Amino acid sequence: MIAFSIWDLGWMLTLLLLSLAGAAVSLWRFGTVWTPLALFVGVNCLSLSAYHLRLLDLIDLSVRTHCVVLVGLLAFAAGCLIVSPVRPVAEPPENVSWRGLRPFFLITAGLSLVGWVVPLLILEREFTLAVIRERPWLLQDTFQMRYLGYLNLVGILVLPSLVLLRLARRARALDYAFVVSSLIGLVLAGIKQFVFFAVVAAVLVHSVRSPRRPRLASLLVLTIGALAFFVFYQSTIDVFTNRPFQGSRFTGVWAWLEKPYLYFVGSWPALEKLMQGAAGAPPVPGFVVLQPLWKVLGDGLGLVEPVPAYLPFVEIGGGVFNVYSFVGEVFWDLGLGGVVLVCLLHGAVTTRLFAWAATSRRWLPCLLYGVVAYSLVNSFFAFYLKFNLVVLVVYTLVVGATAALRWLPRGLEFSPSPS
Repeated sequence: MIAFSIWDLGWMLTLLLLSLAGAAVSLWRFGTVWTPLALFVGVNCLSLSAYHLRLLDLIDLSVRTHCVVLVGLLAFAAGCLIVSPVRPVAEPPENVSWRGLRPFFLITAGLSLVGWVVPLLILEREFTLAVIRERPWLLQDTFQMRYLGYLNLVGILVLPSLVLLRLARRARALDYAFVVSSLIGLVLAGIKQFVFFAVVAAVLVHSVRSPRRPRLASLLVLTIGALAFFVFYQSTIDVFTNRPFQGSRFTGVWAWLEKPYLYFVGSWPALEKLMQGAAGAPPVPGFVVLQPLWKVLGDGLGLVEPVPAYLPFVEIGGGVFNVYSFVGEVFWDLGLGGVVLVCLLHGAVTTRLFAWAATSRRWLPCLLYGVVAYSLVNSFFAFYLKFNLVVLVVYTLVVGATAALRWLPRGLEFSPSPS
């Protein structure tokens, strides 16, 4: 076992200082800590610091691996600062127009409902509901049916849309039932990340309209809720990943924390093995960064051979893992130059989107930011600028813009909330 050492303490202090620096720069340039800069730097530093607690017997990280991560963080920060506005954006605009929000919410919630009810009815003919209740893990390989799965996917947008309705002071009792429906569909999809996406997007949408300070009590409740959901999901649906991890310090009443900790820190030793060449070369050039293109050309249009969707597993010490973080996947795909370029662009684009959402008098930029900024919060775990994200962005833009058109029935609309 690798024990906690002065080396680990030094890295934890360094990463803590980087996180504080990101928050301080955000307050200086933006007037709030809810920025892409603070989120991206903070979540990656927190995850890497947690690795250095040595609570699992994971392989040691080299100085080179740490340097690649730091280069990615610095490139991202540079992108943020290059496009940052001259004046802080912490004050939300007044007289916001909420036109089109309720139609968007109802359309999205309706599609989400169809997206999980229809597949469930189809599966019920094959397995019966009694069998599905007894063996819920069957849903993982069968529920996200071709095309219908994308209807269920848009259910991710229902919860953040409800947050906007609440900010507009026009949320109704039935709206909460639609949110519960969408979350049921996301759970049935058998992909934990979908529910996490919906919750994170909702928090980000709220933060861009209430940016003064983070509510630590609310964040603590969300963290506890996320852990509880993770444990429940592992024990009921994702049962085949519950293999014991060797060298775990989580014993007795703390054993349930082992899997959440592994998912939170496992991408860094996986990156180390990747840099050692254990994963080989990507199957095609731009395998990670151009994933939406391969999805369209291969699985969609059939113009090229379908490109494999998953990363190769590598041994990280005590077990295997196949997640390489945002920086790690880009490094595997494009090398250090690619890390600098992609992180620089990612910082610039998300910062401009944040500034647009924070100063706009319309709701659509806020929702769009919540969707795209998920890639910031999830960056410690995976590169998420992928096809599903493209689908959600295109859907938000097209349906959101259409819902705001003047010819919509007035019965579906409401006036802006009083100031």
